[in-house]
Amino acid sequence: MFGKLFLTMRIVRRRPQTAFTLLVLAVCSCATAHSLTHAQRIQSGAALYAEKGCAYCHGKQAQGTPKGPALTHLGWWRWRGSRIALQIENGGAKMPAFGDSLKPDEVADLVAWLRSHPHFRPAAPVAQ
Repeated sequence: MFGKLFLTMRIVRRRPQTAFTLLVLAVCSCATAHSLTHAQRIQSGAALYAEKGCAYCHGKQAQGTPKGPALTHLGWWRWRGSRIALQIENGGAKMPAFGDSLKPDEVADLVAWLRSHPHFRPAAPVAQ
């Protein structure tokens, strides 16, 4: 680690233009990795939900099946995005862990889809 730091310091002192170029490249690569809009994350999450087998246990619209519970109770007021992500990554009860098979961006996309799902918003009271 210290070797890399020393090498970086030498580059900064001897070639500031090279150091600046490396900095710009690092920032650009980070920006492109996280440049999805929220709508794109939701769309990607919906596709991942179907592709990665979530729908097999939880149903096509997360309504639940005999194999897995409904996910409609994860509303804004009960489960935060970080808690949903931990459940996806670590599993629990009968749910297997998906932390090894999903990238962090994929987990974030699934969370975005789950939190945007229409069933997760509190329903308006029905007038009678």
